[in-house]
Amino acid sequence: MEPTYASQVVLNRWPSFPLSYHYRDETFPAEFREEYRSAIMDGIRRWDAMTPNELGAVVEAENPEDAHFVISYRPFSPPLFSARTVHANGQPFLAGGEIWFNPTGLEEGEDLLREGRIQRATFLRVVSHIAAHEMGHLMGIIGHSARPDVLMGTEFIDAPTQMDVNTLIRAYCVP
Repeated sequence: MEPTYASQVVLNRWPSFPLSYHYRDETFPAEFREEYRSAIMDGIRRWDAMTPNELGAVVEAENPEDAHFVISYRPFSPPLFSARTVHANGQPFLAGGEIWFNPTGLEEGEDLLREGRIQRATFLRVVSHIAAHEMGHLMGIIGHSARPDVLMGTEFIDAPTQMDVNTLIRAYCVP
């Protein structure tokens, strides 16, 4: 499937879809809990909306032990990153993981929202982008493209592009 940027990244895959996630609501700041949940779910659904068949499909799990991955708000280094995806790798497939949203990397946006210096819609858009980007890593695009015109690249893109989707499909089409 072309075009892709598969030669620029490492690709891996899950044995099957849908993936299940557990959202640790209690880890997010109470003041912005609703905003984070809404934006993160929007970012995750952007892959599901763009990908064919079951690829990219996700469902929520009530308990973390029943989930393929967990989403939480927790600090990590380096502090300037807003989020990070961590995989539990079970070669040749992905076996679990987490998406961490970093309080230190997000505090400036929270402060701007709190002070009324950015609109709620702007904050939601940024968090949704971050979630969609991290979801791309979680589903199997390990690394970043040098292209500025794709979600998994170097610039701010709202949603997966056809090239992002084709790259993900490539991961699942190569044994």
